[in-house]
Amino acid sequence: MKTLFFTYRNALALLLLFASAASGQHIQSIRFQELVHDFGYIDQHGGPVSYSFQFVNTGDKPVRIISVQASCGCTTPDWTRDPVPPGKGGFIQASYDPKGRPGYFNKSLTVTTDADATPVVLQIKGQVSMGSELAAVSEFRSPMGSWKLKTTSFNMGKVYRKDEFTVREFPLYNGGERPVTFLKMEGPSYIKTEVLPPTLPPRAQGKVRILYNGAERDAYGFQSDRIDIHTDDEDMPVKSITVYATLEDHFPVMSREELQRAPVLRILGSSFDLGKIKQYKDARHVVTLRNDGKSRLTINAVQPNCRCISTELASKELKPGEEATLEIIFNPEDRLGTQQKSVVIYSNDPQSPAQRITFNAYVEK
Repeated sequence: MKTLFFTYRNALALLLLFASAASGQHIQSIRFQELVHDFGYIDQHGGPVSYSFQFVNTGDKPVRIISVQASCGCTTPDWTRDPVPPGKGGFIQASYDPKGRPGYFNKSLTVTTDADATPVVLQIKGQVSMGSELAAVSEFRSPMGSWKLKTTSFNMGKVYRKDEFTVREFPLYNGGERPVTFLKMEGPSYIKTEVLPPTLPPRAQGKVRILYNGAERDAYGFQSDRIDIHTDDEDMPVKSITVYATLEDHFPVMSREELQRAPVLRILGSSFDLGKIKQYKDARHVVTLRNDGKSRLTINAVQPNCRCISTELASKELKPGEEATLEIIFNPEDRLGTQQKSVVIYSNDPQSPAQRITFNAYVEK
């Protein structure tokens, strides 16, 4: 009996220990606007590049940055040295030296504070160009007349739906024998284009700068647009480029109290398997969406990643604690074998504005 009591007491102690550890897994006291920054293409001879990650102290006491540890000697960190009062902001700056480091890079900075035992990990990434004619020959593999591009499509990545332009730059190379001058761009009004320099000498590198206004685009999720760049290039005056972007709502940094009052989207069953299904016969599955927050939740868009998927949402507005069903209809069409598909839900949940539902199926005749 004593042994049984001892075992029970030990088990209870372990249970309390795990509960204590679990309770420590709370929201970080500092909230960053973003955790990853992509520099895009940078010239290895252009000198170090820097980016400042901004954060706000969402806790109820001052927070001090104890240390910022870079994963590589090529990355130099800097940060706010003084304690940051509640509701105030600070920064973590990352400087990367690309000299002698051509190719893709992905580096991390581990941020330790006196408020949380778990550090925050920030990332910087990008592509370092060798900045030489030899590099141009090897890297720029998509010819468009005298222009040579790395790819004939420009991916803007994540673009926020706010009334300002997101800017990305894409390198180009003039492989012709004559200068090429940029004349104009034809395309949607929410996309603007600049070529730097406007007249690119032969055997020289430049860049195409794309400016994308997410608010004017007024859409959610993955979007594709076509632009025509007009030049005086005799070999190909008009260069047609596809511009990709993934649009999401932008939420400013919020205090802990604001987050506690915000809507929270919870997907009950965000992953499922349809099993074996017949070709040319619809397969259906119902997922439940619930608002676990304390204010009204709005479903702004539901975007499948395939035309073979359609959806039916019972309600776009959910009060706190309310649920709604989302029916997902998969039409295999001419597909056979294993299928992996997804549906993204865009909402006004400030912490998770884009949430993904994934499912599998095996299509047989």
